[in-house]
Amino acid sequence: MRRTIEGVVLCAAMSLAAGLCAQPATVAEQRVFHSADTTMKHPVPLPPEVNAVLAKNPAVQAALAKAGLGAGKLPDGWFTASAIHTEGGVVLLVVEAERPLFDEYETAFWIFERADAGYTELLEETGRELEIAAEGAHPGVRVTREHYHIYPSTSFRWKDGHYAQVIVK
Repeated sequence: MRRTIEGVVLCAAMSLAAGLCAQPATVAEQRVFHSADTTMKHPVPLPPEVNAVLAKNPAVQAALAKAGLGAGKLPDGWFTASAIHTEGGVVLLVVEAERPLFDEYETAFWIFERADAGYTELLEETGRELEIAAEGAHPGVRVTREHYHIYPSTSFRWKDGHYAQVIVK
């Protein structure tokens, strides 16, 4: 009787372990980014190609000059990034500017696409919140601004190889 119980327990443990091992370890990717919340749920390091693009941005150059820093390496902590894997196998990199570049009311967001030759900038927008839809190879994007802004929310859809603003008539 004891061997039977041990056999059942061993069999159950092996089945459970096999089932757990067979399931892929998935982490829910961050789809909403907010200027007041400076933490990325799953941060990734900024690739050198992305740093180079950001360093050429006029707002970033002005902040570097104001801080008395040269146009060389960007200070640590000025940007955070998170990767999003889309349905179509496209890897998007969402970059958010942090203080001192912007404040808790609005910030700059960039979306880059990883390609064989590096990263391509797909979108740059300023707002309070950036939300990326869950479906599609290039999912829809919504940027929400502060309530006093003329257009408090702007949506973008992938069209003809780039993100285009959706005009609501």
